[in-house]
Amino acid sequence: MGKNHFIQVLVMLFLSIGSPLLAQNTVTLKSLLQEMVDRSERASFPNPSFTCGQRSSTDPQTVAKDKPFWYGNHDCTNFLRVDSTTTIKEYVLLDEKGPGAIVRFWSTFAGEDSGKGTLRFYFDGSKVASIEGNAKKLLSGGELVGKPLAMGLSVLSNPKQWGHNLYFPLPYQSGCKITYQSDKISLKDRHGVEPGHEAIFYNINFRSYEKGTKVETYSATEFKKNSKLIESVLQQLTKQEKGLELLKLNNLALDMVLLQGDSKTLTIKGSQAIRHLALQLEAAHQEQALRSTVLEIKFDGERTIWTPIGDFFGIGYKQLYTNTWYMSASKDGMMDAYWVMPFKEKCEITIHNYGKETVKINNAKVQYNNWKWDDRSMHFGVSWHQYTNISTGRDKNLNWEEVGGPFDINFVTLQGKGVYVGDAICLFNGDYAWWGEGDEKVYVDGETFPSHLGTGSEDYYGYAWGRPETIVDHPFIAQPDGSGSVAPGFVQNTRLRALDGIPFNNSLIFDMELWHHFSTLINYAPITYWYILPGGISKIAEDTASVKHQVALKREDIISQKMTISVEAENMAVLDLGGERVFYNHYNIDYKDIWSNSAQLFWQTTHKGKKLELSFESVYNDTYNLEMLCTTHPAYGKINIYVNGRLAAANVNLSRKKISVIPVALGRFPIALGVNKITIEIVDFAEGCQQGNVGIDKLVFTK
Repeated sequence: MGKNHFIQVLVMLFLSIGSPLLAQNTVTLKSLLQEMVDRSERASFPNPSFTCGQRSSTDPQTVAKDKPFWYGNHDCTNFLRVDSTTTIKEYVLLDEKGPGAIVRFWSTFAGEDSGKGTLRFYFDGSKVASIEGNAKKLLSGGELVGKPLAMGLSVLSNPKQWGHNLYFPLPYQSGCKITYQSDKISLKDRHGVEPGHEAIFYNINFRSYEKGTKVETYSATEFKKNSKLIESVLQQLTKQEKGLELLKLNNLALDMVLLQGDSKTLTIKGSQAIRHLALQLEAAHQEQALRSTVLEIKFDGERTIWTPIGDFFGIGYKQLYTNTWYMSASKDGMMDAYWVMPFKEKCEITIHNYGKETVKINNAKVQYNNWKWDDRSMHFGVSWHQYTNISTGRDKNLNWEEVGGPFDINFVTLQGKGVYVGDAICLFNGDYAWWGEGDEKVYVDGETFPSHLGTGSEDYYGYAWGRPETIVDHPFIAQPDGSGSVAPGFVQNTRLRALDGIPFNNSLIFDMELWHHFSTLINYAPITYWYILPGGISKIAEDTASVKHQVALKREDIISQKMTISVEAENMAVLDLGGERVFYNHYNIDYKDIWSNSAQLFWQTTHKGKKLELSFESVYNDTYNLEMLCTTHPAYGKINIYVNGRLAAANVNLSRKKISVIPVALGRFPIALGVNKITIEIVDFAEGCQQGNVGIDKLVFTK
């Protein structure tokens, strides 16, 4: 056996049985790294105790729920203060006092050639930085530590659009200050849009230990002393090593067949801990079965887990590939979870089939072993629910008055004592626009203002700029499918917490702003992961209605095209984009009163002769006189309109000085039961315009 391999196995053995190093009073780089990869430690309330806080570049105008700018979105280049000397100017991102540790640092940058300023970490009041270097290289370039503890996401996107994630723990005894120095920062141009300027977005999570806790402050010497351990941890997190082979485990088979409405329960007795739960689900309609098949677990008579199978394993209702430190799934249907789930006397595992089809659970097992229950031991909990066909309101970019603007979605409300250890969102986006402008808001132990307030949903989940590229094979972050990021479609985002778990003594409320750029309908299902001492509860009730609801696989599943006497153009399905941009529910506060439903469909193309193909679904089979209500505008072009492939109106000029809606008679057409097509062809651009712009309000039918 090689020396490095021996050390790695020894470390894994310590972690599997509970290393005595974790029981010592001093917090060190070594103890934090060991804690990071010790899944068992998650299941015990922290000792020494700490709180988890956050500092971010969030909009400083966000001060209270009953004040303006509660949903403020100027979330960049905001600092605690500026420290200046005769030679340099440093922007202070964080300045914490007392014993603690930096446990997560996320950042992204805007502006040409940005993120190359100097990032500095000062510990214990020292005027000399212990860590100093190029910001991007420190956070994700390997200058401090390697992947995955320092990594840019998504690696498939342009590096300029990465979220930079540093998970390497940095402990300190009496304080930590983090600064950024760049001559490109302008507090008058906070968004870095002017040439030569840059903007910085950041979220920093830190632990604050109880007074009197002894902490060994990070130093280059400590790094060197623990270099072999650091390398071992990097390997474990990269390979997602589970360490089960080092444990003596009992096995309980879970294979079963569930008919419609069936439920089956299996029981484990004694003081034990589940270490591994695995299964493969098989059904005729796999997507629906992943949502309609529910896992329920009671520990010592208390139900703390109730969630659809697919959501539990971090894939929502699509059979996707994902691989994190706590759970994984493969496209062939195998799903595994490695959360440690202890109980004192009894565990009851129930699988329900709320769907209409037979479901087979194959290759399924629970692996468990003995657990010494004590006063720190906690039950594992998972809460899930869906906000179905929820309206996102109007275009928030044009809605600074906050009338009909963003709103807070409750992920979970917990009562009791425990630790919040992660969450995920499974959603279906109803429009061609970014869905996640909103920030997380976490209230701990009765706080009236959240101690965690971020800069955007994608920032919270570790990437940046609303990118659709996949994120897999990271221990704590996943986006196995982001295809619905800026288009109608499916999205799955996951963030799992190790050292950045959030302890609470009485309560925790996790809210997320739902801030979509456009007004549309969306299915939005959050799941949360947490540990809680016996007697603690989640206020999220079982949501049987939502698990029975048909999952959305296409836009028409959540936005009806069915015609009555008219059909809104923004509700039509796009069959062929034909151009660069389609904005469903295009909203402008200055013109909202001229459009039906306060919205229109807007299309833009840079090529004459391009066609936009739309469809609507008729519930009738009859002949109608058709009229299309179109928007006029000085920059709108000239169009042809086709109904089911037949020319209905030619050379319709929408270029007018006055912005209004005009009726365009299309003539008498047979409308078939089911799907019918509308085609818009751009004939010419408005004078002085380099592209063709078209706005359609709705289609009207009369007998």
